[in-house]
Amino acid sequence: MKKGGLYCPPFLYPHFTIITGLVPRTILFTLVEKAWFAIFDPILKIMRTGQFTPIILFVAILSGCVTNSSLIRQNNLDGWKTLNGGEWTVENGVIFGTKDAAVNKHCLLISEREFDDFHLNLEYKSINGNSGVYFRLAPAENPLGLKGYHAEIDSEGSNAGGLYDVAVEWLSKPDKALIKKAFKPGKWNKMTIKAIGQDITVSLNGYKMSSITNNRSNRGSLGVQLHANENTQIKLKNIRITEL
Repeated sequence: MKKGGLYCPPFLYPHFTIITGLVPRTILFTLVEKAWFAIFDPILKIMRTGQFTPIILFVAILSGCVTNSSLIRQNNLDGWKTLNGGEWTVENGVIFGTKDAAVNKHCLLISEREFDDFHLNLEYKSINGNSGVYFRLAPAENPLGLKGYHAEIDSEGSNAGGLYDVAVEWLSKPDKALIKKAFKPGKWNKMTIKAIGQDITVSLNGYKMSSITNNRSNRGSLGVQLHANENTQIKLKNIRITEL
């Protein structure tokens, strides 16, 4: 379609019509024409020669740099493994983890894949006991045999969204007043974990609960923990990760 002698692609026509009412046409046509040829003309020339494989390759690489993917299949736990037991099932994309208080070890569900920088989004419903989301989990010489980070989950909201070194100590405890605002007892809670380099942030239902700079672990698996010596039940769904 041509507007005043200048070609306008059909998908741009509604926007073109609005803009033409605001900007003098002679100026607008000049700007659009320059932008069109500056951006698309070199690409069209390359495509006419048949040498556009590098462009396709570049786009493929670029699109692969940031991907948002689900970590749970609808009805199985392929890609995950367990450590120290616990009962783990999945149905319609919802993980259900449970353990008895008689078990005196943390029971873990651990991803087979490892991640370094990422944004992790998930929803959880803590039915009973204490739990947490592990990340950047890697082997270590300590009683747990692992190093990494733990984003706190608790059925009563205790320290919800806090950050713990999985085998050592608390790194960040949220304010109790903030927990009262953010945590939804007995309901689905949305947790976001952002780990970029040494900067780590945990948010709960849109509230920033913890933010630290720490270098104890830079890469590793994800995990879900069921706390030792507690009757623990938790559900998780919509676990999605964006690798950066």
